[in-house]
Amino acid sequence: MEPWLTLVLFCSCLAFANAGQKLLLVSFDGLRWDYTDDVDTPNFDDVTRSGVRVPYMTPCFVSLSAPCHWTMVTGQYPESHGVVHNVCYDVTTGERIGWPDSLTNSRWMNAGAEPIWITAKIQGKRVGTYFFPGGSVGIKGMRADKIVPMATTTDTLEDWKERVDTVMTWLSRDDLDLVTLYFGQPDSDVHYHGVGSEERKQKVRQADQVIGYLREEIRRYDLEATLNVMIASDHGAQDVNTSPHQIELLNYVPESYLQFYLADYGPLAIIQPKEGRGEEVYRLLRTAHPNMTVYKKEDFPADLHWAGHPRVPDIVAMADPTFVIYSTYPGYHPLVSEHGWDPRLPDMRAFFRAFGPSFKQDYDVAPFESVDLYPLMCLVLGVAPAPNNGSLSLVRSMLRDDVSSAPIIRVNMAAVTMVTAAAILLGYRYILRI
Repeated sequence: MEPWLTLVLFCSCLAFANAGQKLLLVSFDGLRWDYTDDVDTPNFDDVTRSGVRVPYMTPCFVSLSAPCHWTMVTGQYPESHGVVHNVCYDVTTGERIGWPDSLTNSRWMNAGAEPIWITAKIQGKRVGTYFFPGGSVGIKGMRADKIVPMATTTDTLEDWKERVDTVMTWLSRDDLDLVTLYFGQPDSDVHYHGVGSEERKQKVRQADQVIGYLREEIRRYDLEATLNVMIASDHGAQDVNTSPHQIELLNYVPESYLQFYLADYGPLAIIQPKEGRGEEVYRLLRTAHPNMTVYKKEDFPADLHWAGHPRVPDIVAMADPTFVIYSTYPGYHPLVSEHGWDPRLPDMRAFFRAFGPSFKQDYDVAPFESVDLYPLMCLVLGVAPAPNNGSLSLVRSMLRDDVSSAPIIRVNMAAVTMVTAAAILLGYRYILRI
């Protein structure tokens, strides 16, 4: 065989070696691991029986939506990917961009990590994101092929079904290989009504209904043999307490001592003292409240994989479970339920289920960390992962043996296309000579 023809065939094999399996990642914000236990959820129950189930998934710290979602899709802890808070901030300028606008801020989201849709696109897959945190931001000069940026919606069942309709069109007619889909509930209703509220339970029932609708559409579009579905959440929640002794940061340290601080956002407060005030601010805060622990950045627990990033300021304060750190307590709790505590606490645990042709059926998996989802998704899609902190050791077993053992080669499809074109040109010149 002529060398040029060998090269064309080799490039073609690279281009199609990992083709076949599709993946849909569905995230329900704040769906705690046990929220389906006190609600009738026939569709979640059916997924549990027909696919993979895990008691819970441990999110990253800080257990807020932006850091947790970015960990899921990059396989990196916040100390590596840099999305250390829901709020985009700059301790030097004092700039603050809140949720959800922070999710479209490229400076905040694009700090070096590679989300799964960019990993897949680099290697020749067609990808889409619908409302997914960070999904509309350019990464490495690239974006998903199909994007619906996060926006304010009614969050009705009809609205959710419309999202599923769009995603199913992408996966069928447009032949996308990967889609990430986000729902902002039950988190919002839990914040305003509480963990045990009827509003939370109703949103869980609605999530169950949309999963049932999704499964019907998978059958209608004849995607059962190719589409894998992961259903995940970012974190749990717990109700805040009604203690008369709330934590009030500015009662313990003069605001004039602070260059920057971010409080009133659950149990975490981050503080940058003014030059020369660091030790004094730390001393004033260290024993200020019995339910608040204050750390110098370098002393923050390393096993939470958070404080090592340059964006984290010099002093970090953490409240005990059920407590919130306010700048000044307004006399009432603006939110009756919160999250952001140590992700290893039971109330912070997240939800995970999976089903589809790559997954085993009626299979139990031990709890794992959300950082492990990225390498798992790469394995399902047949793409090689970018550098990450995740591991397949606890999650590989949920895949069928032929899927979990498949070799993976990282392929840059732009390079493959260029080499293929060059090889064809060489072949054309060869034919002209003869």
